[in-house]
Amino acid sequence: MERPENAEGMQAPDERTSSEAGSGDFWHGWPAALAAAGAIYLIYLFMIGQSTLWDRDEPRFARATVEMVESGNYLYPTFDGQLRTDKPILIYWLMSLPVRLFGATAFACRFWSPLGTAISCLLLYAIGRKLFDPVTGLLAMMMYGTLLTSGLIGTAATADAVMVPLNLGALLLVALALAGGRLRWRRLPLMALLLGGAMLTKSPFGLLPLLAVGGFAVFDWFQSKRTRPRKPGSTGDQPPPLPGRPGKWFGLKCLAFCCVAAAIGAGLFLAWFIPANTATGGELLRAHLGKHILQRATSPLESHGSGGWKYFLYLPYYVPVIVLGLFPWTLYLPAAIRAVVCGKLGRPRGRAFLLGWFVPIFLAMSLIVTKFPHYLQMALPAMVLALAGAVQAAGAGESDDRGRLWMRRGLWLFAPVAAALVLTAAIGPWLLPDRGLVVPGTIVGVILLLASALALRKHLTGQVRSGAIVLIVGMVLVQLAIAGLVAPAAEHYKVSSPIAQAIKATVPNDVPVGMCDYQEPSLVFYLGRPIEEVKQRHALRWLSRTPQGVLVITREALDNITRTSPLPAGVRQVASQKGINYSDNAKWVEVVALLKSAPAKD
Repeated sequence: MERPENAEGMQAPDERTSSEAGSGDFWHGWPAALAAAGAIYLIYLFMIGQSTLWDRDEPRFARATVEMVESGNYLYPTFDGQLRTDKPILIYWLMSLPVRLFGATAFACRFWSPLGTAISCLLLYAIGRKLFDPVTGLLAMMMYGTLLTSGLIGTAATADAVMVPLNLGALLLVALALAGGRLRWRRLPLMALLLGGAMLTKSPFGLLPLLAVGGFAVFDWFQSKRTRPRKPGSTGDQPPPLPGRPGKWFGLKCLAFCCVAAAIGAGLFLAWFIPANTATGGELLRAHLGKHILQRATSPLESHGSGGWKYFLYLPYYVPVIVLGLFPWTLYLPAAIRAVVCGKLGRPRGRAFLLGWFVPIFLAMSLIVTKFPHYLQMALPAMVLALAGAVQAAGAGESDDRGRLWMRRGLWLFAPVAAALVLTAAIGPWLLPDRGLVVPGTIVGVILLLASALALRKHLTGQVRSGAIVLIVGMVLVQLAIAGLVAPAAEHYKVSSPIAQAIKATVPNDVPVGMCDYQEPSLVFYLGRPIEEVKQRHALRWLSRTPQGVLVITREALDNITRTSPLPAGVRQVASQKGINYSDNAKWVEVVALLKSAPAKD
């Protein structure tokens, strides 16, 4: 039997008394959500301390924050002494606090990401509770917390894990208006603060809630037209409208509300941006707007995406990103899509909210020329809510025969990805030059194999909710194994930290350092001093004109140089490290540090 609708036609909460609900109330309230968010936070907090910085972005954010703390310049960020225009200022302000407390460590720079992810999970629970029911909200937050993509951004020293909860908070305010049947303008300052903070974290992605609410307004308008009551005397079984149900313009009112809040939030952004741009002579505007917004939208940057006729080949780029990024919850993806499209999930306005949230963001990211997998991160919570709703409906026996059929069809998306990940974890380490990752990779592969097999067994026998619980536990174990076993073992393949330690142990801080054929930002972070980029053809000249200095260079580039010219007198090797340069297409490299000593004084 369906529960009654509230004013706007969404499902009303279950109004059981505590005596009627019994012990099951724990799973229908905030205590369970808070416990789940706390567990996610502790797991992610453990994960951030198990490895040094990865990729190019993490050390750039981290070093820029350290330079901000060292210089006392909190107006605009710099990296290696040069203006860094990639992201606005809020993430650096936030990261500067743990850097001051814990020092310039990877843990300090990643400190906010686990907290941001835990808050995102709580906000997703609140949205799911309003659109569906508390159990669906709880499932959604645990699904989101165990996504591999959430594990990546939730443990990285980047801006994404801070931006997502700000955007989700803005969407929660719209969901509250939707559940209550009317907008509350007293929430406008909070909405403006959330959107302004999101813009200060990662513009223009901080305005994605506007795109989502705009999409909701469109879908809501169309579904309101379809469900409009018939004129008196007409035939049909369309029920009369519920008292107080918002009209077809409700979505547009929500959009207007968000636009006003965004205009106020933009004032917060400009309060920082204008003085910072003035202090940089207008460079912040030219680079941030010109390169990092307009150029990313119209041309591929850093080899991500493609222009010309190849642009059309990249249009479906985010389809495999969704299949991989939503793993293991792709097992329920066909059933969730069918439930939303065919009107089998929740109430019409809830479905319009999910469609408006996902579709415009997916289309916008697909049309942008530069493409990164994490660009779609803000659309994944909408899909996770649909997935959780489908699981809850199947577990409660509310699915029809077609729904059960589409639920079983998830096998064809889930099984190939699971098999590929298991094989990669078990076989991939054998392809590396040494066998340091064989045992950790095999353990991860075995956990993933067992969890996938048991979940599929339950799934195919109709125990959908039990299968989802198995996957939640399995993905937690996989993430812990990756953090506790794989990440420490992978340190053996990293180059920058050992080279930096050897240099700091060999020469004082005032000795100049150059970097040739190894443009790796993590070396700048771990060395903790400016590094000059040196072209390969100028390497010998740099060593010759430097009375004392250190040149970090790949063995390949050094061999190319010494084939034709000998090294200057007084140059010797002080460190060497073999590993994987994951910032350069995961190339296997050997990096050496050459020290030119100052001539001895008589």
